[in-house]
Amino acid sequence: FLTKQQLSLGIVHVEDGKLSTQTNSLFLISTNCLGRPEFVEEGTASLHESGFLLSREAANLVVDSIVPPAGYQLLAVFPVEHETFVLLQRIKRKFMAVPTIVKIPASGVAADDYGWITTLKEAIKSGPVVAVAQGDHNSGIVGLINCIRKEPDGGMVSCVFVDDPKAPAFDLDSAVFKGQLRLGLAINVYRAGRWGSFRHLQLIQKIESKPRRNHCYANALVKGDLSSLTWLSGPFNHGRPKGELVKVMYSSLNFRDVMFATGKLSSDFANLSRVEQQCELGFEYSGISETGRRVMGMVTTGAMATHLECDDTLTWTIPEHWSLEEAATVPVVYVTVYCALFINAKIQKGQSILIHAGSGGIGLAAIRVCLSYGLEVYTTVGTDTKKEFLLQTFPQLKADNIGNSRDTSFERMIMLRTNGQGVDYVLNSLADDKLQASVRCLGKYGKFLEIGKYDMANDSKLGLNRFLRALSFTAVLVDFLFAAPQEEKMILRKLLDKDIANGVIVPLKTNVFPAGDIEQAFRYLASGKHVGKVLLKVRESPKDEESVPISYLPRVYCNPDRSYIIAGGLGGFGLELGDWLVLRGCRKLVISSSRGLTKPYQLYRIKIWESYGVKVAISTDDIATRAGCEALIATANKLGHVGGIFNLAVQL
Repeated sequence: FLTKQQLSLGIVHVEDGKLSTQTNSLFLISTNCLGRPEFVEEGTASLHESGFLLSREAANLVVDSIVPPAGYQLLAVFPVEHETFVLLQRIKRKFMAVPTIVKIPASGVAADDYGWITTLKEAIKSGPVVAVAQGDHNSGIVGLINCIRKEPDGGMVSCVFVDDPKAPAFDLDSAVFKGQLRLGLAINVYRAGRWGSFRHLQLIQKIESKPRRNHCYANALVKGDLSSLTWLSGPFNHGRPKGELVKVMYSSLNFRDVMFATGKLSSDFANLSRVEQQCELGFEYSGISETGRRVMGMVTTGAMATHLECDDTLTWTIPEHWSLEEAATVPVVYVTVYCALFINAKIQKGQSILIHAGSGGIGLAAIRVCLSYGLEVYTTVGTDTKKEFLLQTFPQLKADNIGNSRDTSFERMIMLRTNGQGVDYVLNSLADDKLQASVRCLGKYGKFLEIGKYDMANDSKLGLNRFLRALSFTAVLVDFLFAAPQEEKMILRKLLDKDIANGVIVPLKTNVFPAGDIEQAFRYLASGKHVGKVLLKVRESPKDEESVPISYLPRVYCNPDRSYIIAGGLGGFGLELGDWLVLRGCRKLVISSSRGLTKPYQLYRIKIWESYGVKVAISTDDIATRAGCEALIATANKLGHVGGIFNLAVQL
């Protein structure tokens, strides 16, 4: 975004720059371009050869008077409330070959002759194709071409749908059609004497923001788009979990959540099943249990919610002198720190450690623990304000031991402060060249404790030369703690219980957002401007059954105690439907098929569902008879009362 104004537009980069410095841009957006040919000429040099120019013109613009600038073609005009959007595209330098024309007959005209399908299939193999439908108001050509374009080599296929009885017969050389096809659009519709196109637009859902009593959870509907963060109705509304239910008061945001939501980290990397991926955000919370206890804890996923099922071994009763807000800052940061320092590193008094991002949640917890256990602490921060905060929070921390986390200058600080010896431990969350510099900060027999995931997820390279000093590299991945044996969890729990009682573990500084402002909370954490922990406030008071005001989208779920029948469920569509039901809570699935299991792929899909805890029954009864239908229902009733029947057994 080029402007001299001081603007804050979230993830949009704002720069006081010149248009001439931009190259290969896909879009250029400005005002009154139709009357500024000099600006258009300058902007053309900044656009990709097939880039777009979106001009904001006057609301009273006469469409028929539009003359595209030289080198541009008019694609669309969008009148809005106070202005008119005019979309232009640069004319490509290269021209495509003459397309093959495939005419699709109208319904009722040679209705049984589908020879055009073979013609279309063969034409796609040889180059660009234009499918044409004329004289059939109900033609399905648009849907057909949209499907074909999603297949391999389908991008060379476009269509012309002439839905106007007064239009001339299609002719590639006719001026009516020739100019439109030159635009290179996929879907071309001629109706009422004008060209246009069809688009499927989602209906705008008016969602009221109000307190909610039911189970809701947060998720990003589109990976990489924080604006798609949305509250959704949850599965506990259709069947309560087996474990103890907790009413969430505060849900903590962690960088893992940001990495998931922005698409920088795959759910597979965190070892989440596809069922867990449906509700993958949030794994730290504080709240009130069903027995009335004030609790804090960790779960695999789903803590960014109004309710959750707790993990007994990773749930703590909150000390009386802590508030629920304070308690929500404790579990993840201290579990991570204790896994790194005591399970993996075995720290001892008198040793030294470099802790990166010292003003973040894990950084603050690690500094406090290391100072309490007598280590010499070095740390890094991104701003002078954060440095002052650390010095005020930890008077025993030396100002000369605090470096810059925004570059690799901390390496020189470590070497100067340790007389070239290096430190015994590095607790690292930095990436790229800063990770490499951090490894160089280790002394002989040093231990590198990696809590960041970015470089590992991207398979970044790390030179082994430094490891000639007998160094070790350990990935500290708390995600795997949830699947760890009970004994390992209890060892860690006892360590934390001891230091909570001793006063070593204390809550961190908080930055609280109401649950309805989830997008703003994620953007704030992603910006790195915070000190301490970022929390979502889900309820105003522990006594409240309702959440703070949030708006959510409804979702369909299956009752896990009921059985669901799919007749003809072993075909491609049936297996996909079964998979959707399983992901939406179905745990008892009955599939009817006259032939039963005949392909390895069918068994493969069923094994996956069974790994999620689903009971699957295959029925080969003849459901074309009453007796067969009764037998199918009886099979389903053995698993649970029938919750739904989906009939796909239709002979086409």
